[in-house]
Amino acid sequence: MDQDHRTTGRIFDILESIARQEDGIGFSEIARRTNIPKGSLHPLLTTMVRRNYIRYADAEKRYYT
Repeated sequence: MDQDHRTTGRIFDILESIARQEDGIGFSEIARRTNIPKGSLHPLLTTMVRRNYIRYADAEKRYYT
């Protein structure tokens, strides 16, 4: 198998992008870095937050690992 499963690859791209930023990262920056359309990115981030893989600071509008 030469290619990643698209959704699985996106999840890892998101995690890697967030992990690189110790001071957190905003939604638009994640979309830009991962090249994931915002409409696809939002449900992925929401699920990851709900399952405690990442956290979202509402006051700062930033995601953290």
